[in-house]
Amino acid sequence: MAKILIHVGKGADRNTYTYEEDDVTTAEAILVEDQTGFSWTEFKDEIGRGSVKAVVVLIWVLRRREEPDLPLDQITFKLGDLDYDKVPEAPKDSAEENPPGPS
Repeated sequence: MAKILIHVGKGADRNTYTYEEDDVTTAEAILVEDQTGFSWTEFKDEIGRGSVKAVVVLIWVLRRREEPDLPLDQITFKLGDLDYDKVPEAPKDSAEENPPGPS
């Protein structure tokens, strides 16, 4: 599934957060929905559109994995310091997509 590297900051102060859709828990998805007002599907679409609200909440959720008491209002940065990369998915093995039929 989707993998995104989110970079905040510049130079030595740059932090990178890794979002992998398959690693999101139901509790995190509910937290995202509660904080953004978006459904999980809408949230994923908003990430793709570059919604600042969606990106900030995503960074918050990712950081809460290490800092569970982190308040959302602590996620602040200059928009010019934000960059992210979508990591292309590895192509599926054609044998997985088309398994051989019964002999």
